[in-house]
Amino acid sequence: MDSMESAFDRRAQSYRPTMVQEFLHLSALNSFAVVQPILDSLVNNVAFLRYYDYSPAAVLLAVVLLTLGIPASFLSLRVVLHRLGYPKFADVIRTILMVVLMLLALLYAARWASATLWRALYSLSEDVFFLPVIFTAGWLTRLYFRAEIFRQLLSTSAAGVLLFPLVFFLNPAVQEQVLMVPAREYFQPVIARSPATVIFVVFDGLSGMALLDENHEVDRARYPSFARLSDRCNFYRNASTVHTRTDHALPAILSGSFPTGIQRPLESEYPLNLFRLLDNSRQYQQSIFEPYTQLAPEHLQRMDRQASIPRQTLDLLDTVLRVYQRMCLPQLMDSLALDVPREWFRLLPPAPADPKVLDGKIVYLWDADQDLQVDHFVQCLRPSEQPALRFLHISLPHDPWTRLDSGKQYRRMRIGPDAIPGVNEGSWGDDEWLVNQGWQRYLLQVQFADLCLGKILDRLQETGLFNESMIVVTADHGFAFRARCSRRDPQGETLSDLIPVPLFIKYPQQAESMISDRNVETIDILPTIADVLGMPKDSNWDGESLMTEVPERPRKMVVASPAIILEAAFPGRFEYVDRLHKVFGKGVEGAFTDLQFLPELSGRESSPLLSSAQSKLTLTLSEGRLPAEAGEQNLVPCYYHGQVSGMTSADKPAILAVAVNGSIQATTRTSVAPTSYGEWSVMVPPNAFTDATDRVQFFEVEQKTGGIELHELPLE
Repeated sequence: MDSMESAFDRRAQSYRPTMVQEFLHLSALNSFAVVQPILDSLVNNVAFLRYYDYSPAAVLLAVVLLTLGIPASFLSLRVVLHRLGYPKFADVIRTILMVVLMLLALLYAARWASATLWRALYSLSEDVFFLPVIFTAGWLTRLYFRAEIFRQLLSTSAAGVLLFPLVFFLNPAVQEQVLMVPAREYFQPVIARSPATVIFVVFDGLSGMALLDENHEVDRARYPSFARLSDRCNFYRNASTVHTRTDHALPAILSGSFPTGIQRPLESEYPLNLFRLLDNSRQYQQSIFEPYTQLAPEHLQRMDRQASIPRQTLDLLDTVLRVYQRMCLPQLMDSLALDVPREWFRLLPPAPADPKVLDGKIVYLWDADQDLQVDHFVQCLRPSEQPALRFLHISLPHDPWTRLDSGKQYRRMRIGPDAIPGVNEGSWGDDEWLVNQGWQRYLLQVQFADLCLGKILDRLQETGLFNESMIVVTADHGFAFRARCSRRDPQGETLSDLIPVPLFIKYPQQAESMISDRNVETIDILPTIADVLGMPKDSNWDGESLMTEVPERPRKMVVASPAIILEAAFPGRFEYVDRLHKVFGKGVEGAFTDLQFLPELSGRESSPLLSSAQSKLTLTLSEGRLPAEAGEQNLVPCYYHGQVSGMTSADKPAILAVAVNGSIQATTRTSVAPTSYGEWSVMVPPNAFTDATDRVQFFEVEQKTGGIELHELPLE
């Protein structure tokens, strides 16, 4: 029996495919392992290709290189090695290549399976599949030499070399966004019978409840600009989003339609949106500050890419291959993976915005330079012979949280996902203190949003546009601040955080203000604008004009899986307001920077409390700048985040104090959550700092029966 198996193994291993067979088999494996996953990711993010204006030739060349690059390179290497007299070395390379391709295909399949099981509520990490995948890849390679039927299957699968690219280029979104073949006719003549300038501002991530005081009106002490606007407009206090993600929530605002949850933010998916509607009238100028979606008509947003086709091709390949390795590598190897370029997420503008350009689509970096964006937008607010749409979508108060209420920065934006203390994989941990500190930083950025709105209102008053214009101020969704809950995905406990959005509408020539608790959803905004401008309602709109008296919608709906249905009045939304005032006090009682773990220590001199014994703990700063360094970078040195070493799980959390020039200005404690034990962060009141010579000290606070002692903490 052993001799028979040995003979079979020799026959199997002696199989020598022809060069044509090698090419076909490697092409088939490459198509399934590399080409199909990459093309599928491009179809799902085709807005990336349009946003950065990749030419059809560059995309086609990249697809050809992805499809034929590996098999053609090996074929060339095979010819060279044969001529040099090393055919067996070529065989070894072919075998290794086959193992690698099979491994990549199986790893991609494992990650897909893991995600599918997770969505089905079976929490199973892809790391579980890692070892079985390695053994399976080796076994399939061995099977290749043993089984003729497996080789025939590979030969047949080589059709994927043509099939996958063909399906990619026949995709309607790819044809329209990349090949510039229109899938539909967008021009539908329409007339605005009562044309008026429209000023439309969408804040990103701003909860409507965050703006309210104890009387459920706009908090004048904390948000004077929003209060100023509410005095001249209709404030729809019961407005709510229909989705909690920007790529669906913003198109819903602009299209007046419920998103399906699978649409992409493209004009082809939302053809009759606000930008297209006004463009079809041929009556409107448009200034559009919108970096996230691709809903604006082509002639308003097309930007000529300056790079050559070879340069574009290399840039595209670099991006998609980095995305691909992230799709394949298991989580345990994340530290080895290369970062996905920010371009993939459309976070970098295709070209620097020119401040002299005042019309068309103007693109800035998505999550930075908000002050520059607002200043540029303010310059666009000017009288014109034609009515105009001036649209601003700005990433405030969305994270990264980097700004104080004054707009000054206390930290630089990082490349990649922003690390938020207390957050793990998009959800808050168990520690309520870290949640409140995150909420504090969010609310400071809400106050910066208020400052930005004030600049816009000032400009409208100066130019005489305020009274005659229709002004719309809203947001796409909120953020949740609750322990053990997702920041973005709606749950029963977080609906009051995520669903309410502010909606202020000042109609042309409006004289009196009003607070309305009518059941309003963000899909009602476009029909309302169309009604004010004298444009006909489109039958595809799901929303209703707020100018008309129609039976009130009996419920609210949020597109999710499953859909969330709420009663129209949504009385639970005010629970957010109650929690906010419990944590931070009322607007007249103090600033958000006053959040302290031991408020009784605030303002006390540190020297009388200082012990001669230094703390046994050590402090590590992972983020934060001392005054001298912060001054050089034009930052306010008021935020610090790090780790305390020397603690054990049996220890109580360490209480920390921060003194500036000998006076205690802030207190905090380390996290009690098992996943972030020893982690700490603190926000020091910015008015505690005077100049670069300020001295900052960190102390461990020891609470004794006779009082409090401070032990200075050494910094590592």
